[in-house]
Amino acid sequence: MTNQSVFDRVPNCVGALICGPDGNVLQSQGQLNNREDLAKLVLGLLYRAEYLLQQSGNSGCFQSVTVHCDDGFHYVITCQNDKIYVVKKSNSA
Repeated sequence: MTNQSVFDRVPNCVGALICGPDGNVLQSQGQLNNREDLAKLVLGLLYRAEYLLQQSGNSGCFQSVTVHCDDGFHYVITCQNDKIYVVKKSNSA
């Protein structure tokens, strides 16, 4: 990513990545720089979440997924225009 990124304006952002629907990393920065392993993990998580929604009879889809971790960080995952956006944020204020 360029030095000045849209993710720079996200409060407490320590890393970000954008990947395609196949899980290939298109752009990344910070602590998520070149984290292709995380992109594949996120893709699997999204497929599983979609499957569970379908099994529960919910025909709608989610707009975002937030994963809270015990290490003081959380990940916000959103999908838009055939791209998956992942932001790693510190829980610190």
